[in-house]
Amino acid sequence: MATQYLLPNMREFFFECRKRLGWLCGLSGVCALIAVLVAAVPPFLAMPPWGDVTLYDVAAREIRTGGVHYRDVFDTNPPGFVWSLAVLRSAIGPSYEVLRAIDLCIVGFICVMLSRLMGTGFARSMWFFVAAALFYPFTSEFNHIQRDVWMMLPAVLATSLRANRTMDRSFWPSVGEGILWGCAVWFKPHCIFPAAVVWLVTCRGNGKIRSIAFDLLGQFTGGLLIGAVGVFYLTLSGTWPHFLDVMLNWNPEYAGNLFDELPQRLPWNINYFGGWDLVHLAAVPLACYNLWKGGNSNRGLAALYLGWYAQAMLLQRVFPYVHLPETILALALIGQRIPVGIPVLGWFLIQPLLALIPAYAEEAKSNYFLAPHPLMEKHLYDVWPRCLREGSSAAMRNKLGQLNSAHCGTDWVQLELVADFLRTANLKDGELICWHDGTHRLYLLLNVKPGLRYMHLGTTWAFESKREAIAEEVRSKEARFVVSDLRLLSGDMTRVLAPGEGGKWYRLPAWIPESQRKCFPWNQRIVFRSGRYVVHEMGRPVGCIQASLEE
Repeated sequence: MATQYLLPNMREFFFECRKRLGWLCGLSGVCALIAVLVAAVPPFLAMPPWGDVTLYDVAAREIRTGGVHYRDVFDTNPPGFVWSLAVLRSAIGPSYEVLRAIDLCIVGFICVMLSRLMGTGFARSMWFFVAAALFYPFTSEFNHIQRDVWMMLPAVLATSLRANRTMDRSFWPSVGEGILWGCAVWFKPHCIFPAAVVWLVTCRGNGKIRSIAFDLLGQFTGGLLIGAVGVFYLTLSGTWPHFLDVMLNWNPEYAGNLFDELPQRLPWNINYFGGWDLVHLAAVPLACYNLWKGGNSNRGLAALYLGWYAQAMLLQRVFPYVHLPETILALALIGQRIPVGIPVLGWFLIQPLLALIPAYAEEAKSNYFLAPHPLMEKHLYDVWPRCLREGSSAAMRNKLGQLNSAHCGTDWVQLELVADFLRTANLKDGELICWHDGTHRLYLLLNVKPGLRYMHLGTTWAFESKREAIAEEVRSKEARFVVSDLRLLSGDMTRVLAPGEGGKWYRLPAWIPESQRKCFPWNQRIVFRSGRYVVHEMGRPVGCIQASLEE
């Protein structure tokens, strides 16, 4: 009798304790999330835009002012991201702080939708948000406001819709999913691969062939519908022939370069985000388990992760931003099993204590996986108040940018001085050529149309069959000034920032070889220099063209 009385009460007691611990865990997750976001958001908003963003911004401005994408600003990608920026810029103006806030909101909404796919309780969802907040805002500027993350939004929405409905009478819901996947395709066609994997894994249709057929037909109908709307706009705006030229005459060669990089991708896969890359070691087997024994929601999440991971590894370039989405998806998969943010935050919190051990501290200097999280570094808290006061000023961009000194990065203070000089020249549209990737921002600062449609010249110069056509286009231009970046010629910043020959800033530094001096743009007369940036007055024959990184 005593046993019959005690056991139910003990079960009820343990259930109540578990429930209270769950709420306590969830509440601590809310507190941790608020603390991380308070620390992360002001510096994130003040970080510099990457060259990809400024390229897309210039292209979006061309669309908004009556220009033609691809003809006026060359781009190897589908136009979905540029369309999105054109719409956003019409609403929010030129502010990068606001654009970064929208980027962060997009990532936040993706995480909310993923928490629905996870199908877990409040506590695990909150700690998944904490893990994502510790990850995304602290990555380099190279990874922010990029197509891969933004196209993740319609992809996750489509997967979430699919996971939360039955497959019977599924034509019209499938049309909706197809529209969402079609929107993602306009950002990057690579998302067709995870879309196919998600469909194959979840297309059972209760075993009815008719349901599966209607489901597939609906998906294609939705995709074709949004594709037709896009093609109609491209045709109406006069962009269609230029779009086709890029897709048919340029991109096949670009795609060929992807296969040349294939041997590099596996080793690179553990070097994109330091210790964060290790999450895939747990996420891959968890995803496989979900495919085997999971419910519809679990299987959808697993399929999206595995499909996305495969296309990023096999079909895309060796760039970190490509691998942000599957890292977030991996955190969601792990978050189904444990409050993933707790071990992540715990590891970062104990790192300062481990750094007191001399051997650990020495190893951490050169070991990417042991590098401390920015949240644990004094630098973040030194600049945090300035972020609130100054916003995304040139000085703050130099402080917060992780890749400013890269050959495709930007020194914002030095570039502002170039802009000040060029403002005195009263430039008109087409009179300025920004030769190197880190100088594109000048088109926006000076509000002038590009003098040359090729902005990522290092990318377009890789099309060997097109080099002569690019060179001829350069020779045909009648721009007044061209801005170059000495960083393209050397990785040694001491040499890059050295004065010109004889200590004169209106001459090229002595270390630049004669072979480069004879090539454009270095063969044009120098009229101004600000550190790494050189302003040339165009007037001499263009001659040979130098557009690749050479030491």
